[in-house]
Amino acid sequence: IWAEELSKFAFIWSVFFGAFVGVRKKMHVSIDTLVNLFSPGLKKSIMILINLSIIGILAAGAYFGFTLYGFSLTSKLPAINIPLGYIYMPLAISFSLMILSHVDMIIDLLAAGRSDKK
Repeated sequence: IWAEELSKFAFIWSVFFGAFVGVRKKMHVSIDTLVNLFSPGLKKSIMILINLSIIGILAAGAYFGFTLYGFSLTSKLPAINIPLGYIYMPLAISFSLMILSHVDMIIDLLAAGRSDKK
C-alpha cells in the first residue's frame, strides 16, 4: 500500500513541476491568431495584459495552495506516515514559480520595446 501512496505523491509533484517547466519554456498551447492581427505596439500591450491576468489566477492558486498546505499538515498519509500537506505543497510552489516566469515574460516584453527604440 505504501508504494501506491508514494506513486501518487510522485505523480502529483511531477505534474505540477512539469506544468512549471512548460510555462518556463513557453510550451503550453496558446491561440494568438487574433493577437497577431494587431500592430506590434498593441500586440505587446495585449500580451502584457494577458500575462498580468495569468499572474492573478496563479496568485489565487498559490494562495489557496499555501492555505491548503497549512491546513493539512496535521493529517498524515497512513502508509508512508508523512504529512498530507506535502501532497499540496507543489500547488503553492509551482504556481509561485509560474508567477515568476510570467513576470519574466513581462520584463522581456518591456525590454524588447526599449531595444526597438534605440
